[in-house]
Amino acid sequence: MSGVRKGSVKALVLVALSGAGCDDEYSLAPTPCDDYCLATQRAGCDEDWPDDCVRGCEYTRSPTLYPRCTDQFDTLVNCYRALDDDDFTCDLDQSEPREGLCESEERELNFCIAPILYRCIELCSDRGERCATVEPNECFRGCIVSTGECEIEKTRYLDCELADTTACDPSPSCTELSVELSECLNP
Repeated sequence: MSGVRKGSVKALVLVALSGAGCDDEYSLAPTPCDDYCLATQRAGCDEDWPDDCVRGCEYTRSPTLYPRCTDQFDTLVNCYRALDDDDFTCDLDQSEPREGLCESEERELNFCIAPILYRCIELCSDRGERCATVEPNECFRGCIVSTGECEIEKTRYLDCELADTTACDPSPSCTELSVELSECLNP
């Protein structure tokens, strides 16, 4: 469909449907992901397809899928809503908030959805940028193979390590939590 804008296609479809005797009502109830996509797809990018956005949201961050994270999801959506359209830019032809906007809200949602994975990725990224001794890709592989065992202990330990923004090796201030985690993993 090169050369044809999505808005033009939508208009043609709406005209065709209105003449075909279709109901004016949308048959599916809106989901929280509809709100998410309305709040984020604001840069007018070529790949801003609402149905793809909703589908992606439903599979990765929806409160329906992660009900314990509903508050964090709502906080992130409200942050996006409060931004101006100019606060969004096209990245790989999809709308994204500009760097630095709503990042803490997104972090909180990610930490809720996958507490170990996202904390581990952030720790690897941070130390990979600061420390010559940390190879980020090797560190990331460790994040992926982590199991769900001892989630509370892992989360506490990773939060401690993330709080030490100067360490390149395991932080001495997290030794007690490291022992606690080890005891959980190796009873």
